[in-house]
This record gives sequence, structure tokens and C-alpha cells, in this order.
Amino acid sequence: MNVKVLHASLEDEKGRLPAADVIVSSMTLHHIPDTVKAARALFAVLNPKGQIAIADLDEHDGGFHSVQDANVHNGFNRQALQKVFFSAGFRKIEFCEAYTRRKQLADGRERDFKIFLMTARKSF
Repeated sequence: MNVKVLHASLEDEKGRLPAADVIVSSMTLHHIPDTVKAARALFAVLNPKGQIAIADLDEHDGGFHSVQDANVHNGFNRQALQKVFFSAGFRKIEFCEAYTRRKQLADGRERDFKIFLMTARKSF
């Protein structure tokens, strides 16, 4: 097995991101302001028949982050996210519930946040 872990930015406009067979992202997508651009960038760096696996938050009304940042999404509506990735070229887009994260909020209350796993393939 040939695995290389890479810390890189999807906003690298100079094309320095290497091609990949598999891209895994965990709890990152909700920190990227432009989801459409991110989906296109992921598609561009995947080899033909490459795959992605993205774990992130289901849509919620806030509170996951103690300090609300204008660039942070309050999770994602799965159907809307599926449309974004389909429009970028991904196929076989599937979702499953991956985890429920219980978290203490800034006011001391505890709340559950659902995390999904989205998988998809690049195909032509």
C-alpha cells in the first residue's frame, strides 16, 4: 500500500496539489467558506475513478463552535451538499450517519451534533 499524508490548501491556485486516488476529510468542510469551489478543487485533483470520503456536521442552528465565525457553516443539508458535489462531477454520492458528538455549549448545556460520512467517486 502506498499512502502519503498531505497537508495542503484547496485554494492553491498554482496547481501544486498532487493527483490522488483517495481524499479523506474529517470535520474540515464546514470551515471552508466556498463549498462549491472546494468540491471542484477536490474533483480536479482526483485521478480517474478516484474516491472521496468526507465526514462533517449535519445542518444545525449553531453552537458547535463556541465563537461563531462568519466563514464557518452550521453543518450541511445532505441533499444540498449532494447537489454541490454532483455539479462538480462526482457520482455515486452516498451518505450514512457516522457519529453523534455530545458537546458542551458555551452556556454549559450539553447538545448532540450528528456527523455524516459522505462518499463519492470521480467518474467520466
